[in-house]
Amino acid sequence: GPFALGVQALMGVIVLGALVFKRYREPYRRPWKIWYALCDVSKQIIGQAFVHGFNLLVSDFFAVHGGENPCSGYFLNITIDTTIGVLIIYGFMKLFHWLLVTKLHNERFRSGHYGKPPSIISWLLQLVVYVLILTLMKLLVAVSLAILPLFSISDFLLDEISPNAQVIISMCIWPLIMNVLQFWLIDSLIKSKS
Repeated sequence: GPFALGVQALMGVIVLGALVFKRYREPYRRPWKIWYALCDVSKQIIGQAFVHGFNLLVSDFFAVHGGENPCSGYFLNITIDTTIGVLIIYGFMKLFHWLLVTKLHNERFRSGHYGKPPSIISWLLQLVVYVLILTLMKLLVAVSLAILPLFSISDFLLDEISPNAQVIISMCIWPLIMNVLQFWLIDSLIKSKS
């Protein structure tokens, strides 16, 4: 409902605030147009919206078909996405860079480079690759949740607290902490190195 949307919006503002703080701490600051308006942060926002939807679907799937606690599912998804998932994203970014930029010599796919003046086409191509990478990461996470006994760990951590506290922890507090970390790390991955 409206309260949940308001909480999510507040979390988004806090995560973006952390990225602004990161930007001001960088020795080389990207222009606002590159950093936010057109490119880097907007890729993350769109990607995170996709991942959030995917996490809700996966959590619901395991709750309905596997009898798992949806809070445990969401808690696991966030934890894996923001730790091992970032490593998976890094690996796929290296692979796609090697394939598209190094082998196929297409500079439009060089992450964080959008041309002079910045090209919406370059941004869009990079966004498509980034969402593809997120999709591959989420598929690996979903398979790992299906194969490995990870729900028992999450259940152990969450089952002793009330259902309302589970929702607050798994849907607000933990995602906020971990998403700030994830956005910070991914911003470092997708920005131009020059």
